Amino acid sequence: MKLNRRDVLKLAGLTMFSTATSGLVGFLKGAKATNRRIIVIGAGMAGLAAAGRLQAAGAEVIVLEARDRIGGRVHTDYTLAEHPVELGAEYIHGDGVPTWDLLESAGLDETLATLNDDRNFAVYTDDRLLRYPETFDLDGWALIERLENASRRPRHDISLAEWLGGDVPAWVNHIIASDYAADIDQLSLLGHLEATYAGDGEGDFRIVAGYGRLVEWMANGLDIRRNSPVERIEYDADSATVVTNSATLQADAVIVTLPLGVLKAGDVIFDPPLPVSKQEAISGLGAGAVNKIILKFDAPFWDASLEALVTELQTQLWWRAGWGRGDEAPILTALIGGRSGANLSAMPDDAVIDIALSDLSRMFRRNDLVSRLVEGRFVNWGADPYSRMGYSYVPVGSAGQRASLASPVGRTLYFAGEAASITHPATVHGAILSGWRAADEVSR
Repeated sequence: MKLNRRDVLKLAGLTMFSTATSGLVGFLKGAKATNRRIIVIGAGMAGLAAAGRLQAAGAEVIVLEARDRIGGRVHTDYTLAEHPVELGAEYIHGDGVPTWDLLESAGLDETLATLNDDRNFAVYTDDRLLRYPETFDLDGWALIERLENASRRPRHDISLAEWLGGDVPAWVNHIIASDYAADIDQLSLLGHLEATYAGDGEGDFRIVAGYGRLVEWMANGLDIRRNSPVERIEYDADSATVVTNSATLQADAVIVTLPLGVLKAGDVIFDPPLPVSKQEAISGLGAGAVNKIILKFDAPFWDASLEALVTELQTQLWWRAGWGRGDEAPILTALIGGRSGANLSAMPDDAVIDIALSDLSRMFRRNDLVSRLVEGRFVNWGADPYSRMGYSYVPVGSAGQRASLASPVGRTLYFAGEAASITHPATVHGAILSGWRAADEVSR
């Protein structure tokens, strides 16, 4: 669901366009041999990565998943079109991330490069849909360039809005909000500097077979118990008891990969309560509202060379779900974060679809889109009881809290997930790396 931060500049018209063991080796090496009984809570990417690594090391592993499907905030639809349509995470962000080695091991390494040519990108501002080279001269790109090049730590934390100063165009805020899960006045500069994404490389890519096939491959051979929402975790220095809606299970240790939004809601009771530092991290970090709108039309009404656009309107960022495919269906995806995402989360689905159609009608100067809509979906991650969010962000004053969230509680409770990734948050590969890190901690 993220744009590669370094490649935002390539979208801007300013150019023409890891640190962990990865791949199958990442499953088989890293974690020391262990015969401990481990329960992993959550069958998203972090949970699957942790479980696979530990099982390869000899541990007895049970994965508990609340939903009737696996993947967490990775959710691929194979019914809307001949090609996959991603309802959650969509891109591989960078050519150096560990996802590539997993894909190669799974035989899924056929990908499509995306978002790599500013001639295919548009900006809607001041009631005009601008294409390259007009987009090149927009003043807002200098602000994004400044943000991308930020390196000096301030003495006191401030928001990105305060650091950027002056009037920031709405479309610039929308690029950041959809990418970072919050508006610029909500985002911490120190938190921005903390997330280095070191080693990720360049570019954004789609998996031709869809992320869902990678999820299936990672899950193969694991003991995954679906429809098993966890209600309570009781733990001491040596063991843990996990209570679900239908069973009580014992373990030597538990890896918690619950989304930050679920932890914030208190849906799972910890007994004894988590340490104060952990509670402060859960409270201090932001659970960002990032949602998607998927619209399928009877035929394309956009220029064949237009891949994506950012708008000052509420729907923020749009792209073609099947860009680059020979069998591309006429489907547009909107990604909306920050306050706009939260506002839409509170609306009925039909009202959200109406807003999306209104925005598209205005940008493309059409009056026939309602009649040409074949199917519309609002993917409301904030309303999903097992995610309660899109992805995490660091509010002003909360830098350093990701490390607190990620830290183990004794030798019994361990934590993983994108929110517990200090340097690669809000990414699939960040979740994977955090799962491997937690597995290594368990086996020490």
